[in-house]
Formats: sequence, structure tokens, C-alpha cells
Amino acid sequence: MTMYRFLLKPKWVIFTLAVGLAVVLMISLGFWQIRRLDERRDFNTFVAQRSAMPATSPLEGWIGPDADPETAEWRQVALVGTFEGRTDTLPVSGGYQLISPMTLNDGTTVLINRGGTDVTATITAPPQGTVELIGRVRRVPSVLRRAEGLTGTYVEAISSDPADGGATALEVPALTEGQHLSYSLQWFTFAGCVIVGWVMAVRRTARPQQARRGRRSKHQAIPWRDDPV
Repeated sequence: MTMYRFLLKPKWVIFTLAVGLAVVLMISLGFWQIRRLDERRDFNTFVAQRSAMPATSPLEGWIGPDADPETAEWRQVALVGTFEGRTDTLPVSGGYQLISPMTLNDGTTVLINRGGTDVTATITAPPQGTVELIGRVRRVPSVLRRAEGLTGTYVEAISSDPADGGATALEVPALTEGQHLSYSLQWFTFAGCVIVGWVMAVRRTARPQQARRGRRSKHQAIPWRDDPV
């Protein structure tokens, strides 16, 4: 194994350590993507289960600035109240979402995301009079938390009576698994390629040394020996 003694040279030690660290990092990133995939699957199951529950009157702590989003997010609620008439716009890609406050019959004020509109659409007022609304509980978006200082939850409208003709109701986001599995496979593949590259570099360096040792063995001088007569 003397032909591999070059691995003890400082530059090869540093190179091998760098390869080892790179492989460990890539494998760690691969497993991290697998954990992200598991988290995404758990989230999808959670959202699907809560979204499938029938609409019910909101319980205390479900909606409002003091609500904990973890308590009821994605649950469907049935509300009866009156819109205050004011409408704020939440910029999104390609348009706006319309946010209007609704005062429920018990006096509670709830922010309602009435849905989306095209960027060129005219912003219209919400339905007048008493409105029966079915919606889903969602946490207040970060843009509203930063701009308006809002916290807690609001309600995304699904349907209402009378109907809201000024906005298109938002749907539940597509529950996909994303690219986490393919990303994990890529990181594991990269780690394998780095290992193969290191092995090839070692063999390429060792081959000339092995050849030189072979030539020395082939042409080694034979000691002179006198045979007795």
C-alpha cells in the first residue's frame, strides 16, 4: 500500500477533509429535504381535514385580533352580520384582495377577505344589509401585520347571501408535496458524485506511482554470485 502514501501529504489531507465535509453537508441537506417533505405531508393532511369539516358558528378565540391561528385556522365558519362599507385592498400578484370589516350580530367586528379582483377591476363596496357568510378562518397575512399592525385571524369568504359580485372567492391553496423529494435525491446524487470523483482522483494519482514501482522491480539488478567449482 506504499503507493497510497501520498494521501498523507498535507494537500491530500486537506483535499480529503474538504471532500468529507462536502459529502456530510450534502447528505444533511438531503435528509433536511426529506424532513421538509414529511412536514408538507402533515400540513396537507391537516388542511384537508379541517377544510372538510362542516361550517359552524365560531367559538370564542377563533377569530379576531386576539385569536390564536393554531386554534381554528382552515376551519369553516358561518357568520351573520353587516359590512361596514369600508374596503381596503391587499396587493397580490396580478390584482388585489378586498378586505372589509363585518360587524356580527353579537357586536364583534371581524375582518373579511372578500376575495380577489383583477388589477384593472373597479373596487366595489361589499353587499349591503344583513349578510349570511360562509368562510374559512385564516391567520392575518404578514403584509397586514406589518402595515396595519393587525394580529390574530380573519375570515376568507367562500360564499355569501346576498352574493358579493365585486370579488372572486379565494380557494384553498393546492395541496402539493412540492419539490422536496427530487431535491433530496439531487443532494444524495451530488454526494455520490463527489465520492466517486475523490476515488478517481486517488486512483489517477496512484497509477503512475504503481507503474514506477513496477519498472523498478522489473529492472532490479541481480546480485553477482560465484558458483563453487
